[in-house]
Amino acid sequence: GLSIDIIKKSLISLKDDTSERCLKLVRKSAGGNLQPPPAMHFDQTMWTFFGSFISLLILSRLLDTFKNGMKVLGPFGALMTLLYGLTPAPASQPRNALYGQSVSISIALLMEMCTFLPDWFRVPFAVSLAIATMSKLGITHPPAGASAVIFSTMDVDNKWSFFLLLLLGNVVVILLATLVNNLSEKRQYPIYWEFGVGSIVERFKGRFLVDKKEKGIPSQKIDILSMMKL
Repeated sequence: GLSIDIIKKSLISLKDDTSERCLKLVRKSAGGNLQPPPAMHFDQTMWTFFGSFISLLILSRLLDTFKNGMKVLGPFGALMTLLYGLTPAPASQPRNALYGQSVSISIALLMEMCTFLPDWFRVPFAVSLAIATMSKLGITHPPAGASAVIFSTMDVDNKWSFFLLLLLGNVVVILLATLVNNLSEKRQYPIYWEFGVGSIVERFKGRFLVDKKEKGIPSQKIDILSMMKL
């Protein structure tokens, strides 16, 4: 008697909770009421093309001087999109680019030591672990996710040398982006040159800086949409 009533109540509660979760999922999947980002003005579009082309041209020539150097060119397409298409975004800043690549590729290379794992499991696991680690440390950088895939699947000797080559390429294009973007009166890059390891350690410990008024909202806010209107 009593146990049956408890089971019935639990089932009803589970049903109601499941229904509410499904409705919430549908509402969230319908999207918010925000507007899509504005189109970039033509002059800034040409600036984006010019910066991307010059940077990739110089980088391609540099990588081509190394044997199989072009194998690491892939992530730089995504990096050009950030440096010249989303210049003020946190993921575009030098700190995220260099730290994100370092962490992501290191994880991919260390996971190669797990030879007992099949590739179909090891590669997704390594990439997912790299993305999660970057997110935890506050150094999320999309091209670094692509680098984790490349270094997890690339069939070459001495991958650590390619690691250094990719980092060198990042330094080169960041310096070029600093020059090209700042030649425009309507652009500024980078937004910050913060490389302090202390802040990363604090994030790793879970001591995230949050706005005092809104819990969970970063205290430093960058209005990316307004800067894209330029």
